[in-house]
Amino acid sequence: MCFLFAVSAFTYTIKTSQLNRYIKSFSLRDIIGQRFFVYAPQNLSFKTEPGGIIPSIKVLEKMLNREYDTKLAQFSIPPFIGIDQEGGKVNRYHFISDFPTMYELAHMHINVIDSILNYQCNLMTLSHINVNFAPVIDYSTLNGANMNRIKRNISRDPDSIELFAKYFISYHKSNRILATLKHFPGYGNTYYNSDADIHTYKGDMMHFLTEYSIFMHLSQYADFIMVSNLIYPFLDSIPAVMSGKIVSLLDNVNSIILTDDIACKAYEDPFNTLFHALKAGNDMFILMDHTLYEPMVDSILTWYEKGLLDSMDIYRGIKKIALKKEYLFRAISNQ
Repeated sequence: MCFLFAVSAFTYTIKTSQLNRYIKSFSLRDIIGQRFFVYAPQNLSFKTEPGGIIPSIKVLEKMLNREYDTKLAQFSIPPFIGIDQEGGKVNRYHFISDFPTMYELAHMHINVIDSILNYQCNLMTLSHINVNFAPVIDYSTLNGANMNRIKRNISRDPDSIELFAKYFISYHKSNRILATLKHFPGYGNTYYNSDADIHTYKGDMMHFLTEYSIFMHLSQYADFIMVSNLIYPFLDSIPAVMSGKIVSLLDNVNSIILTDDIACKAYEDPFNTLFHALKAGNDMFILMDHTLYEPMVDSILTWYEKGLLDSMDIYRGIKKIALKKEYLFRAISNQ
């Protein structure tokens, strides 16, 4: 019997044997590297190739000018290259143009939306960006809530959030750019940014269930789901990225489960955060402090050798990562 994996609803299938051979060609260090999305402040030189790269503005400008074409071609495993391009204050192309916030964009005429998304997607394509850490689908209802203050949210109506997010994701996918739902399982009416300090989700159970439903309805369309750094006290006493109870809510989705930054100011010990995020079941880890990357790869190898991690902890998500890269790069089928 021939088993097949679907790479995308819009492309084709690939044999399990092809996928397995491709993954077996990776070293253990390669596998671990593929689990990271690493910030690149100066250049694209890495001892261990990461699965994903988040370029600084300086690097992004050089990529837009095609200065890194040769370097990217030398990666043995093509990388995801991702940015936060929501618009408003979260605009990585601010050196080129202003873009409306997610909320403003969602309330514009469809022709204007298409024009803006086309411009953004063209910029991303020109600069090798293949993952957008957007859209924000958090459901916030209070004016003072973090997402509402800077209009990062799409709408205060759940149906409108789902409708626009589907369109946003589809538009990106038509340009071969993968989209990311965030911040699972929802930011609610939380007032503060959890990257700066550990904060607790604000919202009653009905509000939470509404947000959770939005994520579940949209999970079939997105390629990544980013897990938040908030604490959800009715689910667990630790931040979502470290909570197996919360991450396991995504067990049946095909999206890559991606943490928010595990080295943000909120965490005193990023290595402890990484260890628990691994055990919780996340597929990839955003790391905005590049100086910690190689030490973290070394730490995972040491934890594995000491029996603190098992093979599932090491290989979790690697097939999903490989399949998403097959969609982008034909990395497997062209071998």
